[in-house]
Amino acid sequence: MTRSLVALALALAFVAAARAQDTFKWDPKAKHKPAVGYKHFTEATENEKQSVRVTLEKQTLNKKDEDVKTVFRFTSEVLEVDGDDVTKESVKVEKWSRTEAEGDADTSLEGKTIVVKGKRPEKTWECKEKDSLSEAATAWVEKELAKKRQKKGDDDEGEKKDEEQSDPLKKFAFPEKPIGDGEEWTRDPVKLAQAMFGDEMQIEKEKSSVKGKLTNVHVEDGVHFGHIELKIVLAIAKSEKLSEGGTVDLDAQADGTLEEDKRDAGKLKMTMKLDVKGTQQSPQGVVKVKVKVDNVVDRSTGPAEDKK
Repeated sequence: MTRSLVALALALAFVAAARAQDTFKWDPKAKHKPAVGYKHFTEATENEKQSVRVTLEKQTLNKKDEDVKTVFRFTSEVLEVDGDDVTKESVKVEKWSRTEAEGDADTSLEGKTIVVKGKRPEKTWECKEKDSLSEAATAWVEKELAKKRQKKGDDDEGEKKDEEQSDPLKKFAFPEKPIGDGEEWTRDPVKLAQAMFGDEMQIEKEKSSVKGKLTNVHVEDGVHFGHIELKIVLAIAKSEKLSEGGTVDLDAQADGTLEEDKRDAGKLKMTMKLDVKGTQQSPQGVVKVKVKVDNVVDRSTGPAEDKK
């Protein structure tokens, strides 16, 4: 027993010493370099709830409630690359279902193979059974697999906007410089809000915040992994349309690789809540609008050989 305790103490001391000597810094700008033949999987469950209420002098003009759950798993294989960009990939959708609160599950995309060509913002996609896909399935492909530019324009400004919108959290919520285990950071909430929602949504900077922290940095098979925490609060400013303003609360917890150039794998759990209210005067009386959105995302990604 004594020898076991001594061995355990020595092992713990060794681990602590190794961590103390590890001066690794996480650089969010390091990206996975695609290669022809590389296969990776994405698996996720997404719950989206939305509530809209429009009233005129206490009379309901519009009432809308949505509760949608999407579950999917797909494996992508890189077929062609151009520098750091994938220009052609084959996506096998092994599992896909979209279920509303009332109604049968839509599984029209399950089992299909999607071929995505080109670079954003000019991506196109093909599917032999395209005519059998539902409208919701088609919209999901264009949002998840073949994203297009949200801001029009072919000039440098348009390309800049496109880059910012392709992954606003990485661009405007992750740290601007490399950081180590236990370090925290902040970012500009105004820039993040513009990238996420466009210039039409203004926020109150003094009441908003973007905060992050890196913890539990460790090594797995020669690659650094860690836990990333993001907490974002956006106070939507009052405007002509949103006389009472609103809030956006986003909480993200991620566990995964900190060296994407060596290994691209991780798990993400994210929740986002949006709550806005507005009052407008019309010839018929006072019109009140209330919108609530509650989204939960649970996603895993990694090399295809990791998939169980």
